[in-house]
Amino acid sequence: MIIDMHTHPYEVSAEYLPIRTREEAKKYTTGRPTDLWDGWVEKMIELGIDRAVVFGALVDNDFVAEMVRKYAPYLIGFAYLFPTEGDRAVEELERCVKDLGLKGVKLITFYQAIPFDSPFVWKVLEKAQELKVPVVFDCWDIHDDERPIMNDPRVKRAGDPEVYKDLKFNLHDPLRLFLGDFLDGLEDLTIIAAHMGGYAPLYEEIPEKRLKQFYFDTAWWYDDAFFAKAAESHREKTEQMIEKVGADKILFGSDDLQEPALRFMSSIQMSDEERAKIMGENAARLLGL
Repeated sequence: MIIDMHTHPYEVSAEYLPIRTREEAKKYTTGRPTDLWDGWVEKMIELGIDRAVVFGALVDNDFVAEMVRKYAPYLIGFAYLFPTEGDRAVEELERCVKDLGLKGVKLITFYQAIPFDSPFVWKVLEKAQELKVPVVFDCWDIHDDERPIMNDPRVKRAGDPEVYKDLKFNLHDPLRLFLGDFLDGLEDLTIIAAHMGGYAPLYEEIPEKRLKQFYFDTAWWYDDAFFAKAAESHREKTEQMIEKVGADKILFGSDDLQEPALRFMSSIQMSDEERAKIMGENAARLLGL
């Protein structure tokens, strides 16, 4: 079985950041989708991928639920939340899980100009733990990065300078989650650190009690530029991550470009048992399939 744990195959563009509420998402985004990319699910099936998790980044969670129904049984929906909505975000998570049947949560907190370890985020995590659903954090490989976050192309294009001017890339440093006491009281919560958690375990020794509640997905933007400039470095780090945290903790994710993602994963040196776990068995266990 192959399960892709990281997709959002539709077009939506933020024209202004931060976006802190669902109403602002509708106001400040363009290209809001009515369907997934044409033929994407059919191509996924041809590639031999059995299931894909679809996130609702900046789009209505009802749209994600609709896509899950339309393309059943191939998609598994995760909600997208705006933690800055406070209690509304907590209520929306409960609605998404209990009424819409979504199976997890995706957070991209730089869109709200808040760090991972914000009190807004903690309230969402507390509810996710109660509902027994995993939370995906969009992580970057930015260990101890003090560059202005305005250098990020998305923030540079759409970010309000008055909001983002004093913020750094380390707003999304996954070590905010791995180290310190932010997750105390949330030990039963499962967290997926997207984009291999910025390879954080290769930079710092993560406490075992914290590491056991984390998974890491392999999603990157697997375009031609990746294979021309970055593939070798990512291949080396991916193999190091398998050795460091174990194959049981890694999940296949494509970030939408599934064929090249599969090609990249086929180049990773690992045992058949490790490959089976990473490509689908771990995800199936996590999702209760």
